[in-house]
This record gives sequence, C-alpha cells and structure tokens, in this order.
Amino acid sequence: MKTVRPQIGWLIVTILFFACAYALSSPIAQLYKNITSVQPEQIATCFAPSKDPGFASSCLHTTIAALLSEYPTKTVQAYTVATTTADVVRNNCHAIGHIIGEETYKKVGSVESALSECASTCQSACTHGALGAGVLATLGEDYPDEDIAHASDTDIARIGSQYCSQSTPLCHGIGHILYILNGDDPKALDICASISTGFAREACHQGIFMERAGENESLSPFSATSSYAVHDDDYTFPCLSVAEKFRHACFQFLPRYQSALFAKDGITLPTVKLERSSDACRTLPSKDRSYCFEGIGINADVFVSDSTNQRVIWNVCDQLVESQDRDSCTIGILPRETFLGGFGLDYCASIRDPNQQTICYNAAFTWMNKSYYYKAAQMCTQNDTSCIQHLAIYSAASTTLPDYRFGLFGE
Repeated sequence: MKTVRPQIGWLIVTILFFACAYALSSPIAQLYKNITSVQPEQIATCFAPSKDPGFASSCLHTTIAALLSEYPTKTVQAYTVATTTADVVRNNCHAIGHIIGEETYKKVGSVESALSECASTCQSACTHGALGAGVLATLGEDYPDEDIAHASDTDIARIGSQYCSQSTPLCHGIGHILYILNGDDPKALDICASISTGFAREACHQGIFMERAGENESLSPFSATSSYAVHDDDYTFPCLSVAEKFRHACFQFLPRYQSALFAKDGITLPTVKLERSSDACRTLPSKDRSYCFEGIGINADVFVSDSTNQRVIWNVCDQLVESQDRDSCTIGILPRETFLGGFGLDYCASIRDPNQQTICYNAAFTWMNKSYYYKAAQMCTQNDTSCIQHLAIYSAASTTLPDYRFGLFGE
C-alpha cells in the first residue's frame, strides 16, 4: 500500500541551519564529524546487496533517525546529493529524502515545524515525506491510495479538499505541494480557493508562498527563468504582482524573497537589512504596509545578529517608528512564538507600550481560541496579573475584534 508523501513550512528556518545545509565539506560540517557518534556515510550501508529486500527501508529509518538526533535535517539532505557521496545514495536521494522528511516529522511532532526544517533538495523529497507523515498521523489508515506528493492538479483538488477539511496544517502542506507541482503558475492559488475556506485557505496560500520563499533562499538571486526573478531593486516584489486577496499570504515571507536582493546589494548587517525592508514597507498603501511589517515580525530572525536569542528577536518591532507598524510587526511575531511552543504571552508581557501590548494579548488569545483550541484562561497563570487583566479586556471585546490571524485588519 502506498503511503502519502506530504511538506511547510515557517515557517521558520534559522540562519545557522540554512548555512549547514550546503556541504558536508564545510568547516561546520567537519566540526559535526568530530563530535557526533553517527556519520552520514552510514546511509550507504543500508543498501547492502546481500540483505533481504526489506532491509534497506528499515535500516534507513533507523540510521536517519539517529542522524537527525545529532545533525540538522538540511545537513543530512545535503549529504545525499553531495558530489563526494556514494553513488548508491545519490541515485536514491529522493527515496532517502522521503524518509528524512518522515523522521523529521516524528522528531519535531508537527507538520509546520517539520516543513520548516526541510530544504528543496532532490525534488523536495523531504517535503513530500514530512507531509505524508503528517497526513498519516492525522488521518490514520483512512486516506486515498494515491501518492499526493506526485499527484496531478485534478487529484490535488479532489484529495486536497478532504485534507483541508481535516486539518489547517495539512491544508498548508497542500499549498507546498501545489507550488512544487506548478511553480509560479497562479492557478495554484486558485486551487487553494477551490478546496478550502477561511483560515485553511489562507494557510494553503501561505504554503505556496512559503515553498517559493524556501526555494529563493537556495537560489540567490532568483532563477532567470522564474517570474519571481529580481526586478530591478524592487524590495516589495513579488507581493504587489498578485491579487489583493493573496497579498497577506505573500507578505508573510517577503523578507525571505528579499534575501536575493540583500545578497545582490552586498547587505550583510541585520540592522541595514531591517532599514531596507522597512523602507520598502513604508512605500505601500495602508493594508499592504501593515502586511509588510507583519512579515518583518514573522521573519524577525533575519534582522538580528543572534537568531537564537528570543529576546533579541522580540526587540525588532521596537525599532520601528510608527505605532501601527510596530503593532503589525508584533502580530507577526506571535505565530513565530506559537511554532516554537509558546503562545506569545511572555512576549506580550515584555512590551512597554500599553496599546501595543493590548493588541499583542488580543492577537495571542485570538490564535489560541480560533486555531489551537486552548482556553485562554488556562494559559494565564494565577499570579500573572497582566495576562489576567488583558484577558478580561479581550473577553469583553472579542466579538468586535478583527481576526488577527489575517493581520491587523482581520479577514
């Protein structure tokens, strides 16, 4: 029986992991070789010709799980396609990549986090595997006997509607697959609209733009054959080139698209990147401008020198001059916090501006109640008077507040 092979994103790739992904001959990779007990070369031993047919699969799952306990997913993926890697591994990189994705999903426990670990190496094999594992974990044995990662548009539309009705994260994964299948063709966005509604549709759209942004980070500057190629020095491209209803999803990843221009213009200092990105946002009309600054919050790790220091990341929004820009950026940071296992309440508590802090709490409670089904009251500890007070504010106004999952202005 075939298994379903799905991928998301960052939703959120750190600079360190990305740097590790390219070659095991790098100094960082050599350091890994010196301190780890399992080596990527052991993958080749799983293809011993004297073993029974089931040995390779079982061996790969065991070996890759061990590797992922010590190496980033992208580093393991990079090994499977490196020129110095054994031919038997390189020739089977897609099948191995599926297992890397599956084991990454098992390790991190969510589709979103697993997708953010995967690179597009070897035809997005890791993405396929992570999505497949997520589908199986959610739907169990009740799934069509198709490999959705390699399906046609018609099959995606037919099967995807089932997945989108089951789970928003899986619908997000469908967006990744749609980009893998269709590239820059706008029909991928229309397929999302045909198989999902509400925030699931938004998540599907974000999957498309997230997959494209991940590809961009490995193609700097963009491929000349892509309709997303660098156009002059437009730091808002490609988000103004899509219909307004798709722009919120696109701006979520704009700083990742801008990475090609940062490289082209020789911009390496995080503070200069923030200035250039903010300047681009300020050229936009109100709603697009808000989406743009929300994207800065979501990708705040791009604009700091220490992307492992969460409090440094929190301070990115405070560097913005206009209050609405700070509010939008704050709303963007909250999904980062959620993907990292928090719910943003510690971040909200750290904000000094009272109006910005209220918006932060209101948006955090919105995420909890609408997407993660946590009772907000359970998340405020008994002694956290700030959280309890803001929960009272939220409860009194919740029916009139925007759905902050779609940004400062709601859907």
